[in-house]
Amino acid sequence: MRTLLVLCIIGFAGMALARPEIKKSRMPFGYKNIRSGGGAKRPLSPLNVLLRQHGLSKSTKKGSPPKILPPTCAELCPPARDIEPCACKCTCNSTGCLANINCGQELETRFELKKILSLTTYPIRNYSSLLVESTFLDGAITKDLLGTSVGFNEINIHHNGFSYIDTHAFNKSGPILKKLYLNNNQISQLDWTLRDMPNLKQMDVSCNRLSFIPGDAMHNENLHFLNISHNDIGDVGISAFKGLPKLSHLDLSHNALTELGSSSLALINHEDIRLVVNLSHNQINKVEKSAIIGGKLMHINMTWNQMKTINEEVFRHFIDLTDGSIHIDVAGNPVECDCRLAWIVRNSTVSNCFDDFPVCKSTISQVTTDNLGDC
Repeated sequence: MRTLLVLCIIGFAGMALARPEIKKSRMPFGYKNIRSGGGAKRPLSPLNVLLRQHGLSKSTKKGSPPKILPPTCAELCPPARDIEPCACKCTCNSTGCLANINCGQELETRFELKKILSLTTYPIRNYSSLLVESTFLDGAITKDLLGTSVGFNEINIHHNGFSYIDTHAFNKSGPILKKLYLNNNQISQLDWTLRDMPNLKQMDVSCNRLSFIPGDAMHNENLHFLNISHNDIGDVGISAFKGLPKLSHLDLSHNALTELGSSSLALINHEDIRLVVNLSHNQINKVEKSAIIGGKLMHINMTWNQMKTINEEVFRHFIDLTDGSIHIDVAGNPVECDCRLAWIVRNSTVSNCFDDFPVCKSTISQVTTDNLGDC
């Protein structure tokens, strides 16, 4: 019996020594190690496999949603043939891709533009910008013309022949619109509402045919930059800009203004931010004491107008109103060398509120009361 047991043990040992080595095989896609040191394999969950196949990754934080990779240009732009003669231009950086719809002089009719912006084949509903430039399109910019399919963060319609803006023309883009450029058209009225665009920060209506800014015309809580230069504006209505509490740059240069009337620059609810007002290259020869109401930090450029003097009653009021924080540029005006300038010459605090404008064959900083005559 003992001999038989020994023989069995020897036999099993021999079988173990003679067994060929089992080679490790690669794990198929969808499996991973449970332990970092190898060992048993466990298949990935169906969710992990699906995420990998579609370019997504599961967040390592429990309960967090999966991280979604930003879309590519191919996924943002509609089929090129659908929007001809316009084109979808796309740019990418480290944070993702932005797509724009661009239309140039090949765009011949209003119908084409309306059709392109009303398509249902756009893969997304909000684009970075719309550009319509150097076309022969004219008439009104209406809500229908800009379509019903997509909205834009920026609308740039310049160097065309448009003459009128419908009241709610930009309604589709309203909630997301931040920049609106309508320069170099034939627009003659500024009477469309800004209330549809609560996040608008910049608007440019320069180089058009505007002749009048209506009173109480503009209301927008976030508008910072407003350019109405190079028009034919001869009058600004009462409180025209009162509804722009965050305005920081107002350009009214190169117009036909002859005076600043009562409350024309009223900024009653203006926030304590510096406001630059450019009134240069007009024909201003008269400024009402009540032209400016509100606004504490101001820089007013009145260069190249027709002022023959710096009226003490008016401009001292502006200085007092702003606690001396106002700065006024008047170079290029035909200011006369006489005693009406004594109030500036005698007070350095006052003179610091003006640029060093040329007068009396010198500049105001070099002028004394002796230069002004018998004062």
